[in-house]
Amino acid sequence: IAMNRDANSVFRGWLDDLREARLPVLELTPRQRRVLKGTTVDGAYDEMLRNRNLIRETAGNFTFFQKAPVGKAEASWAI
Repeated sequence: IAMNRDANSVFRGWLDDLREARLPVLELTPRQRRVLKGTTVDGAYDEMLRNRNLIRETAGNFTFFQKAPVGKAEASWAI
């Protein structure tokens, strides 16, 4: 996330290519999540939500993120 915020990052080209990348599980509707109950991916949505929340909640431990906290979209992208 920090590298993505840095316009001069050595990874800029790669990060720009991934700018619109999304984790499909976080885009599922409630109906789609219900269909997954009992399948091998049951629980994936909740796990990714926990991961996203963990990123958001712990990012503030780093000085870099204290002035500009990590948002939901950034945390989702980082996963």
